[in-house]
Amino acid sequence: MILADTVRQSLDEHVRPGSGAQTAHVAGPGFSCELDLERADDLACALLRLRVVPAQPPTASLRERSQTLAGRVTGLLEPLQVIEVDAGQGAAQLRSQSPAARGDDRAYYELMLEGDGRATLRRYLGHADAPRSPTPFTITRDALAKLITDLVS
Repeated sequence: MILADTVRQSLDEHVRPGSGAQTAHVAGPGFSCELDLERADDLACALLRLRVVPAQPPTASLRERSQTLAGRVTGLLEPLQVIEVDAGQGAAQLRSQSPAARGDDRAYYELMLEGDGRATLRRYLGHADAPRSPTPFTITRDALAKLITDLVS
């Protein structure tokens, strides 16, 4: 089992505060991850993308894993729900249950799972008359460590 404290230590070693946009690679026992950051400080990170790769493929089915993660990932602004599981393609999509509304805009998380265990999390901003676009989301380092732990456990 991966401990959030171990992940937090690795984040502190590899995510440099105050250096602006960066891609950080963090690894721990049983996983590796890549973080595309807009900025980071001592307390929090503004993330554009989080990609987690377990060292071993999961034993649970993609559907089981999707449902488990929808209930386990609790540190985001909105809870996640399973949108689609395509076992044939080896992919599952989870999104925010209730996207955040900002005027005519909607912001939501999207978690894409792959059959080999990889998980990619992004936040999107959508508008009624324009395509969605990735948008950064801010998360404390402690909450990020828990999130990574949740995605690989």
